[in-house]
Amino acid sequence: CCVGLMGAFAFGGPLELVPDNHATITAAIAAVDPGGVVRITDSSVYAENVVVTADRANIRIEAASGTHPTIQCPAASTATYAIQTLQPCQIGSNAGGQITIDVNSNTNVSRVFDNFQPAGTLVCENLKVINVNPTQYIIRPRLGNETYRNVDIDATAGTSVYAIRADSIGTGQVLTLSYVQCIGAYRALICYGAPNGAGTINID
Repeated sequence: CCVGLMGAFAFGGPLELVPDNHATITAAIAAVDPGGVVRITDSSVYAENVVVTADRANIRIEAASGTHPTIQCPAASTATYAIQTLQPCQIGSNAGGQITIDVNSNTNVSRVFDNFQPAGTLVCENLKVINVNPTQYIIRPRLGNETYRNVDIDATAGTSVYAIRADSIGTGQVLTLSYVQCIGAYRALICYGAPNGAGTINID
């Protein structure tokens, strides 16, 4: 079964546009109010590691309809993530364009999505992940619940060892995978070898 979370966040706050109002997604996140929306309005490549900071709860980062922007890890970045979330939030939207997360074969990245918020849900929707490296986990829950809808993972370039490391789910956590597809996982698409607790996995 699949847990529906379409009403999990009360959006409708201030709208910050990239690049119309801000040159980077990071700058737009710093400007938007909690509960607001950061909307990317073109199909450019944004070379940055994105962090939803602890003072930006329940924001949504989305692409405008008809656009296909890319968030690309900078080649020289030492960050261990492509996207890090310190508050419940949503990355991508089925109502808009697809966002590509380009890891850029950066070997410093160990988790594509680094979810550090303990009390809510990270929702990732209408995303494509490309150019991972062999030591990366695309999805490896850490804290809080995680929901992935309409997420395409192309692990071919880096032959990712474990695309989804589900055994890190802790007691009471929920991982929901709805229309998530992966090509090119080197070993196992979903690894569940050393569970940390009695969490729940919903797959649709």
